[in-house]
Amino acid sequence: MGLTLMVINRLSGLVVPSTTKWLMDDVIGGQQWDLLPRLAMIAGAATLVASATSFWLSQVLGIAAQRAITDMRKQLQAHVLRLPIRHFDSTKTGTLISRIMSDADAVRHLVGTGLVQLTGSILTALVSLGVLFYLNWRLTAATVLLLVAFGIGIAVAFTRLRPLFRERGQINAEVTGRLAVHFVKEGAVISKASRSSEKFMHGIKVLMAKNYVDNLSEEVKKGLREKAEQGHWPTVAPVGYVNNRETHRIESDPVRGPLVAKVFELYASGDYSLSALRRKAQEIGLTHWRRDRPLSKSEVHRMLLNLIYTGEFVWLGKVYQGSHAPLITRDTFERAQAVLQHKPRGRYRKQRHPFMGLSIAPAADVR
Repeated sequence: MGLTLMVINRLSGLVVPSTTKWLMDDVIGGQQWDLLPRLAMIAGAATLVASATSFWLSQVLGIAAQRAITDMRKQLQAHVLRLPIRHFDSTKTGTLISRIMSDADAVRHLVGTGLVQLTGSILTALVSLGVLFYLNWRLTAATVLLLVAFGIGIAVAFTRLRPLFRERGQINAEVTGRLAVHFVKEGAVISKASRSSEKFMHGIKVLMAKNYVDNLSEEVKKGLREKAEQGHWPTVAPVGYVNNRETHRIESDPVRGPLVAKVFELYASGDYSLSALRRKAQEIGLTHWRRDRPLSKSEVHRMLLNLIYTGEFVWLGKVYQGSHAPLITRDTFERAQAVLQHKPRGRYRKQRHPFMGLSIAPAADVR
């Protein structure tokens, strides 16, 4: 049935190209316009037949391919079960898995598309060559020679590529057999060839590890929140403060603390922009406690927004009263925030043209 559908599909596909001969010679060249509706009907009918046969052919081949794969896998599994134990000892697990999973799929491609396409192409080529030799044998012979040369080139290429594909299959089988996760403490090995019970226990252990990490994260956040509620800064001290390793508290930096207060006073005056303030901070010697480098413009901006210098601090969206000594007053901080929030309007330079104001148009009397 599949062969019959394939023959009908290929022959109906040749109808549309063949109608161009009558279209050019008889309809257009011979002015026989009454043939045009017939040619259109013939081409439409051939297209419908080709579409219908192509659909049924794909259905038939799909069923045949699945049946062939099922039978082959049954035979392959029965053959593997009959093999002696020494064969499994000498053969890698990945090699068996690769052969069982890949070889059957290769048959599906062969039955589903490869064999039918080969047969249909041969049939179409023979019919087309017969017609072409009938029309012009010299031009057809030259075309055949070119096709033969192309076929020889393809054969040579496949001859050289076939060992590469075979080597790739062997490497894939070796990698599949070697990929495994070794748990030294538990004495377990997890791979594709592991039993379902081993994979199940591995999944449970992964979930337990994730629960441990999540619980640890919650406990750390809880400890930091409790430290903030007690009035202690939970993390690394900002510029102007230092961490006391003995008390685990932050203290004023004797060098950078007064400089930070000076920077706030300068900016609260309204005479400095952020760029100018950054340069001024570098001039007075205010540096970052890491690597003793100058502060960037963004770091200066974050420092001006940080409430910690007033004796309070914000942690997870909530304001806490700190136990550390403030570097500036609340009034200085608010004046700095007012300067930050102030958006100066653009200043446009007024141009005075030489002849401006010499002539004035009278006002129109609009009633």
